[in-house]
Amino acid sequence: MKSKKISFLILLPLLAVSLSACSFSLNSKPSAIAPGPDLGGVFLSVDGGVNFRQQVSIPSVSGLPGSIGTLNVRTLVLDPSDNTAIYLGSYDQGLFFSYNITTGWTEAKTFPKFTITNLAVNPESKCD
Repeated sequence: MKSKKISFLILLPLLAVSLSACSFSLNSKPSAIAPGPDLGGVFLSVDGGVNFRQQVSIPSVSGLPGSIGTLNVRTLVLDPSDNTAIYLGSYDQGLFFSYNITTGWTEAKTFPKFTITNLAVNPESKCD
């Protein structure tokens, strides 16, 4: 009986914490991001989620950058051995990666343009 009581007392705070992880907010302030047809891709916050900015550019040698803003992002994976490397799997457009999210994305042109639903990064293999 004492064991059941202790287990219940341990599980009760865990249950309370897990159920309180979601919150709803009704905010009448306008969003910092204007809705538009090109509102896809990846958003970055550097202030703990107060503000977000779209990080979608694909730098090019022509000077006219591309964009992942119209992509449907299926998965994002961080490299466990390199905290600046991010891999993005998209719907019908293949694989993209970034080694510095603030400077843009690179399309992995060696991969075909198909839907990538899941990615895994080998923590033992580091690209140099």
